[in-house]
Amino acid sequence: MSTENTDDKDLDYTRQMRMRLAEDMTKGQLPTDNKDRMTLLAVLDGMDRAALANKRLKSEEGANNAKAIAAETIAMMFMDPRLKAHTKSQYDPNRPIPVLREDLPVPDVVEGELDASPAHETYESFMSKHGNIRIIETDEDDQFKEV
Repeated sequence: MSTENTDDKDLDYTRQMRMRLAEDMTKGQLPTDNKDRMTLLAVLDGMDRAALANKRLKSEEGANNAKAIAAETIAMMFMDPRLKAHTKSQYDPNRPIPVLREDLPVPDVVEGELDASPAHETYESFMSKHGNIRIIETDEDDQFKEV
């Protein structure tokens, strides 16, 4: 006899006993004594916990089945010979390193064009390079005026 089968029988027996005890304690009406009420609540609480644990197990079992189906589907996809042609690695460690052709013209590079970080410029250095610049703003009527 397997342990799982014995466990199921034990749980079923306990459940049946709790149900009989709850039915016997109520006999058509709820107990009036506080001690009996607390005992009844403990019996019902045990029944609730067992029922919720069973629901949780069934839910986890369903989720595990879905995961197993997904894993099987993915494994089948990787084994499909039609997909292997598209998933071959393009990496070849023995291939030559790509280089630019010799006949390409050398580009004209402006000073600073290839700099990785811009030069920090002050207001004075900007004005000395670009001269006097007119600053124009708009007034309340959206008319341009020099500042």
